[in-house]
Amino acid sequence: MGKLYCAMTITLLISTYPYLYPSISRLYNEDILLMFLFLITPFVLTPFLAYRILFIKGLSTICLNRSTQKIY
Repeated sequence: MGKLYCAMTITLLISTYPYLYPSISRLYNEDILLMFLFLITPFVLTPFLAYRILFIKGLSTICLNRSTQKIY
């Protein structure tokens, strides 16, 4: 999931920002909200990545029982 997220983020950066490069300074000076939206666009999928990390972490717990010396 992390590799997919990184690949999608890099693809989004490579495909979106070069088209805006010539006029990017004018856009940032005119509209602060637009600048903020451009900066947070690659991080849209971050909540899904955090969910997957927590989900996998919950599935991979190791329980050690000292009395029977078993690993569950």
